[in-house]
Amino acid sequence: MSNGNRSNHTDKSIMKRKVGKWCTKKQKSATYSEQTLQQALKDDRAGESKKSVAQKYGIPRATIQFRLKNKLAGAKRGRRTYLTEEEEAKIVN
Repeated sequence: MSNGNRSNHTDKSIMKRKVGKWCTKKQKSATYSEQTLQQALKDDRAGESKKSVAQKYGIPRATIQFRLKNKLAGAKRGRRTYLTEEEEAKIVN
């Protein structure tokens, strides 16, 4: 019984798309240092399980797996800078 108007029911696929578009999860920042992560990676390479290393250092297991697998995993977050650290220090001083 369509009278040419939109139906009153809501299409769930449209709802999901809108929710995903408008509601984004806030990314948590790491609560561990790079030194702690490096020590955790050493312990894993020494034979300790990833699960126990993750619990011991408070680092997500997935982070440990990713860092062991990928060569470029140590890259900084964000965009690349135009200036080197030396050039930036010259400008500041």
